Amino acid sequence: MPSFRWKVATRTVMVGTAVAALLTLDAAPASAGTVTVNYTCAAITGPWGYKVFDVSVTSPATVTRGQTAAVQVAMTDTFMSTTSLAAGVVRGTMTLHLGGAGSGTVDATGLTNPAVAPGTPWRVSGGSAQVTFANAGDVTFTPGVFRAGAWGCGVRTGYTAPVASTTHVNP
Repeated sequence: MPSFRWKVATRTVMVGTAVAALLTLDAAPASAGTVTVNYTCAAITGPWGYKVFDVSVTSPATVTRGQTAAVQVAMTDTFMSTTSLAAGVVRGTMTLHLGGAGSGTVDATGLTNPAVAPGTPWRVSGGSAQVTFANAGDVTFTPGVFRAGAWGCGVRTGYTAPVASTTHVNP
């Protein structure tokens, strides 16, 4: 007959194994992609010109229909900054277009910049949107309008932004 200590040790190992298995199942991998998008930018004062940004979108690789999950956004200018910029000066929002089994748009809010030194790329990150996955299939995320304060950038006319990330939605 096993001792009391043996029973407690065995049950502790069983519970620990079960918890580890649940944590492993809960950690869904992410689908991330960076695409280059051509924008036309303007400020309240007038046209600003063409800009090219590398836009990164990170979404869950797989979800279950009806689940809500966060989608992350960041963007980097493809040209080097000529001036310095203090952290947190730029605060922006990017619209993402949902395609495939998804439709409509969501706004990733909370984009902000780290400190930028001359000769380094300008970048904003930390944007996030909550997406509810209503239909089974593949939902795609395509970058759209970027807005920050008194200026904004829209996808250049005649140019189609590429899909940056895809999430598979299980029934």
